Amino acid sequence: MTAQDRPPPPPGPPPARRNRTLTERAVEKLRRNILMGVYQPDTHLQEIPVAEELAMSRTPVREALSTLASEGLLVHAPKRGYSVRRFSMREVVEAYSVRSTLEGMAARVLAERGIDEATQIELATLLGEVDALLAARKLNVADRDPWRRANIRFHGLLHETTDNRFLTKSLSLVQNIPLVSNAIIQWYDYDSVRRYHDDHHAIVQAIIRRESARAEALMREHIHQACLFVTQRLGEDDRLQP
Repeated sequence: MTAQDRPPPPPGPPPARRNRTLTERAVEKLRRNILMGVYQPDTHLQEIPVAEELAMSRTPVREALSTLASEGLLVHAPKRGYSVRRFSMREVVEAYSVRSTLEGMAARVLAERGIDEATQIELATLLGEVDALLAARKLNVADRDPWRRANIRFHGLLHETTDNRFLTKSLSLVQNIPLVSNAIIQWYDYDSVRRYHDDHHAIVQAIIRRESARAEALMREHIHQACLFVTQRLGEDDRLQP
């Protein structure tokens, strides 16, 4: 077959779709850097340096910065550009209160409706992974990322399984705050992880047994305890940062 006989390569995604994909990647990376404290509060994020850091063109970065400002993670000032928003202790506590209510609602909905076998198996697998980490009765530095990933997936799976896009969207927004997101673990000591993991076991059992009131109460207390942990560890400083 000659070069002329070869069929043309399949067309790539249209420019608009490629640009949206790059924007989504930029949003995800920047959001993670903010939540993880890589970009500290009040840090100015200038379009060109950020584009160079992410190895992207300026257009998706510009769109990503605008998106994160609409989510409340960035503040835009005329002629100064974007800076990372600083959240007060009061805002963090208020966000935890909303998260507690929403996560409790998710647990109650799942208990009322029931969850299928595939979801039960995935939850059991996640619980088993952390059980294995805790079997040594201590946590090593290497255990931190597996614990964090399991925690993120545990809560995310419950959110997704509600099949309620308004609830999942609201939960996503309320967790776009440093110190409130379940992607950011503020504790890695064995006793704390053991306590919060035991909560996960109890919540799953309540959901499986269709004990809706108990599932909701357990989840709300679970999130409330996380809030207490953060406020006690960080004190009453009104100018918080991760």
